[in-house]
Amino acid sequence: GRSLESRCEEFVTMLEATITNATKYCHATRPQARVPFDGPVLLNFVPYKDGYRGAGRVGSMSLSDQVHIYDLDSSFNVTDTRHATKGEDPRAFLFREHPYAYIVDPHPDEDGQHVFSYKVLDLISGETKILSIDHFPTTPVQALGKNWIPFEKDGELYFIITIEPHVTILHCNLETSFCTWVTPLELVSNGLKITISRGSTPMMFSKTHDLFFGIGHRTYDCNNHSAYLYTLSKDFKKSYVGPDIPIDTSYPLSDAVSLFEEKGKIWSCIAQYPCQLGDTAVATCSLYEVKLNEL
Repeated sequence: GRSLESRCEEFVTMLEATITNATKYCHATRPQARVPFDGPVLLNFVPYKDGYRGAGRVGSMSLSDQVHIYDLDSSFNVTDTRHATKGEDPRAFLFREHPYAYIVDPHPDEDGQHVFSYKVLDLISGETKILSIDHFPTTPVQALGKNWIPFEKDGELYFIITIEPHVTILHCNLETSFCTWVTPLELVSNGLKITISRGSTPMMFSKTHDLFFGIGHRTYDCNNHSAYLYTLSKDFKKSYVGPDIPIDTSYPLSDAVSLFEEKGKIWSCIAQYPCQLGDTAVATCSLYEVKLNEL
């Protein structure tokens, strides 16, 4: 509802992003909906040793789906896999140079209410931490959404919960699994408004532009997702939500899931499918290069 002029006052640095295809590394199929895929969907990764470590969703795209850990070599070939935890749509990220994955686990509670468990999976040890959220003893699906954005600042772990209409942020202690609000409680205590501009990748810090940035997905409907750039100032006070970013793909659904820097370039694992995961029989993942330019 804000004018362009009023939003420009909040911008730190005006950036645009381009996303160009590099390599398709995962292709999963199934004969029909509601049966398991023959491989992982949303398989994404971050650099680890001489290759990559990541996570993928395994199953029939139902509430019983599982998340597996994957080892990949330098050519993106899977060399090992193992079961990790129940959940869906993992997003791999680095925290203190250690690979983790953020996972959401939807399930009914003892009263039959649909809730989310928010998990952080250690991609080396396989240990899973279930996060507890200050002032939210229960987390019904409509309260905090699921497209959280992990990022690191000064050696501490944070999550952006929403980007619009307000940036809302949690600080999480992985040792205790307890998360406290950076955002004033009055903005979150009655639940959060989830807009079509949602999180996708973790957020990274750009020394060149002196801000945090990430790639989100804009949900026009369940069968149409587009990538877009968002930025956040170091003091968390100024943000920018950009327009859709064109991607060279024949699929109308693009969900960026990891974001990392390697050899001086920025890369994103992006999952793509022709329609929503519950209905599609094909799901692919490709590695794309992301370039940032000042406007």
